[in-house]
Amino acid sequence: MAKGGFFMMFIRLRLRKRRLRFLLPGILLAAALAATGCGNADRDADDPTDYYGNDGYMGTSNTNPNLPLTGTAWSYRRDNAFAAELLRGLDGIRDIRITRTGGSHMHVHLEIDKKLNREEAAQLAARAEAVLKENFPRYRVTVDADQK
Repeated sequence: MAKGGFFMMFIRLRLRKRRLRFLLPGILLAAALAATGCGNADRDADDPTDYYGNDGYMGTSNTNPNLPLTGTAWSYRRDNAFAAELLRGLDGIRDIRITRTGGSHMHVHLEIDKKLNREEAAQLAARAEAVLKENFPRYRVTVDADQK
């Protein structure tokens, strides 16, 4: 071997390792980026997305059962909108007015169709109150109804 041959071979090996040190992470990064594009190829725009049910808590009651949910965590406007949405599902209600007193008390006034008799109107008001109490345990809910 010529003088310095071993030394030159050692330097070439170090240069090769240095090139690999920069080339290998680049190759791994390119492979990772290519793999991220390989998602679920069977899914298209017509497939529905899986989501939590509309429980008023944006699914957090299902995922975090011990999470304290207070009246300050959600806005009153969103609670009112959700309560009205729940009550619109009941047949026989013409108009819904929701008011608050003291922050923790929800008072709901219902206008019920005239075509229902008094017993049916009372049952509808009781059902509405039960639905609201079940979905809003943090409020004291009262419901009154008029037939107009």
